[in-house]
Amino acid sequence: MDRRRTYTGNTNSEYRGHPHGDPKQSMNTGLRFSSAFAALAIVSLSSCDSPSDADLSRNTPLQFSAIAAGGRHSCALNADGVAFCWGYGFDGQTGLGPSDLRQRPRELFTSQRFSSIKAGNRSTCAIERERAGVYCWGRLGGRAAPTLIEGSEGAATIAMGADHACIRFGDNSVGCFGARDFGQLGPGAPPGPEPVSAVVMVPGLLAAGTLAVGQRHSCAVDQSRSVLCWGMHEGGQLGIGVTTEECPIGPEGELRPCASQPVPVDAGPYTAVAAGLYHTCALRVNGQVECWGDDDSGQLGLETGGTESCDWLIASEFDARPCARRPLALASALTLAQLSAGYFNTCGIQANGQAQCWGTDSFGQTGGLGRPGRPGLVAGDYRWAAITPGQLHACGLTESGAAYCWGDGQYGQLGSSSEFAAQPIPVTGF
Repeated sequence: MDRRRTYTGNTNSEYRGHPHGDPKQSMNTGLRFSSAFAALAIVSLSSCDSPSDADLSRNTPLQFSAIAAGGRHSCALNADGVAFCWGYGFDGQTGLGPSDLRQRPRELFTSQRFSSIKAGNRSTCAIERERAGVYCWGRLGGRAAPTLIEGSEGAATIAMGADHACIRFGDNSVGCFGARDFGQLGPGAPPGPEPVSAVVMVPGLLAAGTLAVGQRHSCAVDQSRSVLCWGMHEGGQLGIGVTTEECPIGPEGELRPCASQPVPVDAGPYTAVAAGLYHTCALRVNGQVECWGDDDSGQLGLETGGTESCDWLIASEFDARPCARRPLALASALTLAQLSAGYFNTCGIQANGQAQCWGTDSFGQTGGLGRPGRPGLVAGDYRWAAITPGQLHACGLTESGAAYCWGDGQYGQLGSSSEFAAQPIPVTGF
């Protein structure tokens, strides 16, 4: 298959500035309203815990085969591969029109049926069942209707970040598309201000399984069980120590640490990798977790904060933040079977189906019992099959396929009438 790509299209970035930009500001702002939201959550959760016969149908979670939490929206697939989305859709990311704000899951008006689905900041992408092409809607797709990404046929898995995505194909080769200002698409698309709308292959990389995509970096587990990362390294999110390579960024073209080609992390072996906006975590073969990158919100699980200080360029001035430029083990002796990461938090599922989350909890997005720097159980007596953290909320599926979300719900991204939930609440059809 010929996978040479051209650079076309134009996708603007919401978070082109910095970790102190929109997502972090939203969380800090949300703290001022946490008391009001907490009161609302207590009311909502009480009704969920003891539903009346009249309210039972409203508290019965919908059943899905896959679920994804994005910036301010969520999407899911049913057993037939039909896509449903809800939440903030003003960029078309819910596939329901350019000015939608949906509190309940609504089916996309498309004939495509999908095998998997992922949600980014202002985009959603899914792999179509028949030809395994990647369809995106929202910013990366260019419109609300699902749009086939050029050169994506034959996709096996996809990972999405804030403004770009990467695909592992059936032959284990890797290609990426979207924003490339820090070289996060790899050497096939050198750093530049204009995004790429078609898939650009990452030369020489064969992935063994999962890919991970943050805001300005990408990672993959290769066939030797090493993690390789490329893109932005300003917060240590590549896990490669100090690098001498720099990329020009910002209006003045400031030079900041990066890696334009995949560089192996000097640790492992690993079976899976997950990325938040500015941090990365990986799952070792024995189930233990190691993390690196930005630790300003405790997302590395180190309990006492990062072991180093990274200088972030903000408005032409430097701001020091706790970080780790190389992999560090969690403070907790936790072993996991699955691993996932949100913007400023991290989650995993244990072999017994219980979920653990750590990092920022300003909107309850760790699920009730987590706290910055140390893993805590997601509340409720559930056995989880999947957990997917987003920006300020998270969603998950139990082993029976029941869908739950928690955290910020101001834009309807929880799939219920609740604007806030500190613990999992059901995604309903009412």
